Amino acid sequence: MSATVCCGRSRWRSGKIPIRSPSTQPRRRASCASSTTRTTPTPVDCEGIGAHTDYECFTLLRPTAPGLEVLNGAGEWIDVPPLPGTFVVNIGDMLELWTNGAFVATSHRVRKVSEERYSFPLFFNVDYHTEVKPLPQFASREGKRRPALRAGEHLFAQTAQTFGYLRHRVESGELTLPDGSLETGQFGQQALQKRS
Repeated sequence: MSATVCCGRSRWRSGKIPIRSPSTQPRRRASCASSTTRTTPTPVDCEGIGAHTDYECFTLLRPTAPGLEVLNGAGEWIDVPPLPGTFVVNIGDMLELWTNGAFVATSHRVRKVSEERYSFPLFFNVDYHTEVKPLPQFASREGKRRPALRAGEHLFAQTAQTFGYLRHRVESGELTLPDGSLETGQFGQQALQKRS
């Protein structure tokens, strides 16, 4: 686990995530950032997790068996076979927003599997109150500029709308989404294909 965290942090801080801006470098916004992991099992002959994007900046993923699929630009779901000694790197919503869509969040899912599968994702985000908006070098892309979001509020809102037990609390008024929260499915290839 600690090696994975070090790998992600070194990519982030070294500029290997190709975003450079002298005044608003995203990696400088990760002083107290939440980087979370969890083990995600997929039992044999059960449906895996449905299509989604990750809500943070990027994810390092280590799967134990096949089953991961990503949606490519042609609208086709393609397999991402696990390779020994490597990580899958998924672009998240916040990088898509910072680049105003130049980098598209990875739409992915896990299909029904024929062997037990475990997935070990490590989600990298920036500090909770970081305002994420298109960086100047991406702001004029296609003449459109996406509205800014707070990283932590986006993570909270997407999580609350995705998981049934939290969605029920939102619907009952027990939880309130932050102002300006987006509905789920606003990032990634699926969102691009809906808009076109």
